[in-house]
Amino acid sequence: MPIIEIERIINSDIYDHVRINCAKILFNLSKWKKLLYIIMFYDDSNPKIKLLASEMLDRWFKQFNKTYTSPTMAEMVELKKVLKEKRHLFSDRQNSVFEFYIR
Repeated sequence: MPIIEIERIINSDIYDHVRINCAKILFNLSKWKKLLYIIMFYDDSNPKIKLLASEMLDRWFKQFNKTYTSPTMAEMVELKKVLKEKRHLFSDRQNSVFEFYIR
């Protein structure tokens, strides 16, 4: 299933279990795509998705540097855009790490 279709489902489906399962799928993408969705769902209206995103962010910080891959230019643009919108949700330390790796 294309990512765009999963995004459409998660943004339109009213059933919690469907949205949670879609988020789990998106959280299994590559390191930088995963981070994008973690940030996007960090303040989701559904508390279960918000908690899942918080847990995934903790895991991402512990594991992100194992592969030593850098984000592509397109991923950097997307990440910078979403971080600009959601910067207030994160600690100064978290924002510093994000900025360091996506510059």
